[in-house]
Amino acid sequence: METFLYVLELLPSIATAMVVFYMQRRQNVRDKEIEAFRAARQREYELEVSLDIAVRDMAYMTALYVRDGKTNGELDGVMEAYQRAKRNWKEFMYSQGHEHLIQE
Repeated sequence: METFLYVLELLPSIATAMVVFYMQRRQNVRDKEIEAFRAARQREYELEVSLDIAVRDMAYMTALYVRDGKTNGELDGVMEAYQRAKRNWKEFMYSQGHEHLIQE
């Protein structure tokens, strides 16, 4: 009889521990989702900045071309940098769209 009472006394502690365990597990899953979202937004920001820099470089080189009436060979490198930044940004956005479609 004493063993039965002892087990009954432990039930509230066990139930509380189980509730805390499941709440913590759910919070950990939520934290991982938030961190993945933050990392994706950070990557998006970095890609947008690199694209902006490439566009500005291309605008500057175009202005030099218009002013001087000739290219100095740097325009090709700037165009390649722009195409690379644009491709990276598009690939990232497509991957984000794909992940979004899979989640729904």
